[in-house]
Amino acid sequence: MILPALSLALILIAPNHSLANKQETARLMFEATKLILKGENEKALRYFKTFHLVTANLGDLYLRQKRYDEAMKFLKQSLVDMPTLARSHKLIGQIHQAQGN
Repeated sequence: MILPALSLALILIAPNHSLANKQETARLMFEATKLILKGENEKALRYFKTFHLVTANLGDLYLRQKRYDEAMKFLKQSLVDMPTLARSHKLIGQIHQAQGN
Protein backbone atom coordinates (compact mmCIF):
# COMPACT_ATOMS: atom_id res chain seq x y z
CA MET A 1 0.00 0.00 0.00
CA ILE A 2 1.26 3.49 -0.83
CA LEU A 3 0.13 5.27 2.36
CA PRO A 4 3.01 4.18 4.64
CA ALA A 5 5.62 5.10 2.03
CA LEU A 6 3.96 8.44 1.35
CA SER A 7 3.72 9.14 5.05
CA LEU A 8 7.45 8.59 5.45
CA ALA A 9 8.16 10.76 2.42
CA LEU A 10 6.13 13.62 3.88
CA ILE A 11 8.09 13.41 7.10
CA LEU A 12 11.47 13.37 5.38
CA ILE A 13 10.78 16.39 3.18
CA ALA A 14 9.68 18.64 6.04
CA PRO A 15 12.82 20.81 6.35
CA ASN A 16 11.48 23.21 8.98
CA HIS A 17 10.73 20.59 11.57
CA SER A 18 13.10 19.52 14.30
CA LEU A 19 14.07 15.87 14.66
CA ALA A 20 11.75 15.56 17.65
CA ASN A 21 8.85 16.92 15.62
CA LYS A 22 9.68 14.57 12.75
CA GLN A 23 9.71 11.64 15.14
CA GLU A 24 6.34 12.65 16.57
CA THR A 25 4.99 13.14 13.06
CA ALA A 26 6.28 9.69 12.12
CA ARG A 27 4.59 8.17 15.16
CA LEU A 28 1.28 9.85 14.37
CA MET A 29 1.47 8.84 10.72
CA PHE A 30 2.23 5.25 11.70
CA GLU A 31 -0.74 5.11 14.07
CA ALA A 32 -3.06 6.69 11.51
CA THR A 33 -1.87 4.35 8.76
CA LYS A 34 -2.54 1.33 10.98
CA LEU A 35 -6.08 2.58 11.49
CA ILE A 36 -6.59 3.10 7.75
CA LEU A 37 -5.41 -0.42 7.01
CA LYS A 38 -7.95 -1.69 9.56
CA GLY A 39 -10.68 0.36 7.86
CA GLU A 40 -11.05 2.73 10.82
CA ASN A 41 -11.01 5.90 8.73
CA GLU A 42 -12.84 8.14 11.23
CA LYS A 43 -10.26 7.37 13.92
CA ALA A 44 -7.45 7.96 11.43
CA LEU A 45 -8.86 11.40 10.65
CA ARG A 46 -8.26 12.42 14.25
CA TYR A 47 -4.54 11.72 13.85
CA PHE A 48 -4.25 13.48 10.52
CA LYS A 49 -5.89 16.63 11.83
CA THR A 50 -3.13 17.08 14.43
CA PHE A 51 -0.45 18.37 12.05
CA HIS A 52 -0.35 20.32 8.80
CA LEU A 53 1.72 18.08 6.47
CA VAL A 54 -1.04 15.63 5.77
CA THR A 55 -3.60 17.54 3.75
CA ALA A 56 -3.20 15.12 0.85
CA ASN A 57 -3.84 12.19 3.19
CA LEU A 58 -6.95 13.89 4.54
CA GLY A 59 -8.11 14.38 0.98
CA ASP A 60 -7.50 10.71 0.26
CA LEU A 61 -9.49 9.63 3.32
CA TYR A 62 -12.43 11.86 2.45
CA LEU A 63 -12.33 10.59 -1.13
CA ARG A 64 -12.49 7.00 0.14
CA GLN A 65 -15.59 8.01 2.08
CA LYS A 66 -17.09 9.66 -1.02
CA ARG A 67 -17.03 13.01 0.77
CA TYR A 68 -15.86 14.74 -2.39
CA ASP A 69 -16.22 18.40 -1.39
CA GLU A 70 -14.15 17.86 1.74
CA ALA A 71 -11.61 15.79 -0.18
CA MET A 72 -11.25 18.49 -2.82
CA LYS A 73 -10.69 21.17 -0.18
CA PHE A 74 -7.78 19.30 1.38
CA LEU A 75 -6.27 18.20 -1.92
CA LYS A 76 -6.30 21.75 -3.25
CA GLN A 77 -4.64 22.91 -0.03
CA SER A 78 -1.95 20.26 -0.45
CA LEU A 79 -1.23 21.71 -3.90
CA VAL A 80 -0.88 25.19 -2.42
CA ASP A 81 1.74 23.75 -0.08
CA MET A 82 3.39 21.59 -2.76
CA PRO A 83 2.16 22.29 -6.33
CA THR A 84 4.02 19.34 -7.84
CA LEU A 85 2.49 16.70 -5.58
CA ALA A 86 1.41 14.21 -8.24
CA ARG A 87 -0.68 12.19 -5.83
CA SER A 88 -2.98 15.14 -5.13
CA HIS A 89 -3.43 15.79 -8.84
CA LYS A 90 -4.30 12.12 -9.35
CA LEU A 91 -6.81 12.11 -6.50
CA ILE A 92 -8.45 15.30 -7.79
CA GLY A 93 -8.83 13.52 -11.12
CA GLN A 94 -10.49 10.61 -9.34
CA ILE A 95 -12.95 13.00 -7.70
CA HIS A 96 -13.85 14.53 -11.06
CA GLN A 97 -14.29 11.06 -12.54
CA ALA A 98 -16.47 9.91 -9.63
CA GLN A 99 -18.64 13.00 -10.03
CA GLY A 100 -18.93 12.47 -13.78
CA ASN A 101 -16.97 15.62 -14.68
